[in-house]
Amino acid sequence: MSGPTVSVTVPVYAVERYIERCARSLFEQTYDALEFIFVDDASPDTSIEILSSVVKEYPARAAAVKMVRHPVNRGLSAARNTALEHCAGEFITHVDSDDYLEPDAIEKLVSLQVKTGADIVSGDYFRHTPDGEIPCTRPDYPDREQMLLDLTGQIHRHEIWGRLIRRSLYTEHQIRAEEGCNVGEDWQVLVPLVYYARTLANLGEPVYHYNCLNQASYMKSRQDKTAADKIARQDFRSMELVKEFLEDKDSRLHTRMKRTILRYAHGKMDKCAWEKDRPLFRFYSERLLADKDSYDRSAFARFLDNRFPAYRLHYFFRLGLYKLRITASPAR
Repeated sequence: MSGPTVSVTVPVYAVERYIERCARSLFEQTYDALEFIFVDDASPDTSIEILSSVVKEYPARAAAVKMVRHPVNRGLSAARNTALEHCAGEFITHVDSDDYLEPDAIEKLVSLQVKTGADIVSGDYFRHTPDGEIPCTRPDYPDREQMLLDLTGQIHRHEIWGRLIRRSLYTEHQIRAEEGCNVGEDWQVLVPLVYYARTLANLGEPVYHYNCLNQASYMKSRQDKTAADKIARQDFRSMELVKEFLEDKDSRLHTRMKRTILRYAHGKMDKCAWEKDRPLFRFYSERLLADKDSYDRSAFARFLDNRFPAYRLHYFFRLGLYKLRITASPAR
């Protein structure tokens, strides 16, 4: 089918096991008006050599391939930002280099966009896990307001991939992820994109394959304590960036985002109390105390937020009360 040019952005880092499958799924798309922007984020393995070899097998696509290299590793956010700077298509779709697309994914997304005129078209996806392939659906939002409510309330997942996005949303509003903040970076940009979008559309069928089996991926490094702490801080920073974006734009969404951050932070502080993780506890409590007026915390709550031993005692007290209630509850 004929239609608008779509720019496919792919950050590449340490994916030598997966990049061939990803690239082939892109080059074999049934939709023709495509350009491909691969960003080599100083990948330490043979990912780029493998990619270059695959490109040679698709001469009809080769002219539409752009390869951009970072001389040093700058992270996922920077790689996606760099890719955006090299896009020329009317629409953009993001693909992670360890994932892949259904053969007619872009054709179906474009077809719905042409039919509806939507600024953002979303498709469903498959999650690939140790338990097998799991189909996942995305909500069919009636309007952007409902999607923003869900995003700020963390009701549903918020990945940027598996969607067709009008490029002018990025360019006219200077929407970029914060470099160095590589967790929740898609949330940083999806909220502003939806905020500025006029209309949304949902395909209602899977077009994307999300690989949860890559042990070398950034998110899999949670098992390492140092990496896990870094990830926790970046995740929280992404939430703060969303809150800052909404502050002068929508008071209801801004308040909702503050409540989400508060709920999230206290959940993490409970985890820190259980694991005796004083440094990470201090990180969350300092963030809350810095904005204590906005969160309208009681003096007692602020005291707990600022004292690890007191918070830990209070946590185990609450945990004990919960266990007592469960024990005392009559069997159903």
